[in-house]
Amino acid sequence: MAAHPAFDVTPNRYVTAIVTERGIARAPYEESLRRWWRRGDMEFRPRCLPTAVGSMPHTDPQAACDVILQHMPAIPTWPQLPRRSFRENMYVQFGERFPAWS
Repeated sequence: MAAHPAFDVTPNRYVTAIVTERGIARAPYEESLRRWWRRGDMEFRPRCLPTAVGSMPHTDPQAACDVILQHMPAIPTWPQLPRRSFRENMYVQFGERFPAWS
């Protein structure tokens, strides 16, 4: 069971199935997911916990970690601090071995 479900922004027309440990739900999703729910095969308890993706404006790593732990103690994240160093920029981190980049 997923403890912290997340949602992306994939357009519906590209989603052909929802695959879970309970099986595969196919369109129309409302019907197939309701069937699971009625059978008792699907349990969802939202916990409404925050999470984060992206960079922080800090230059001090300790200050950034303090903010994260204050607001997201259950799901802490590792901050990216591009104002601290060019190497903290996501393009540098993920493009390191990208062809034609030096």
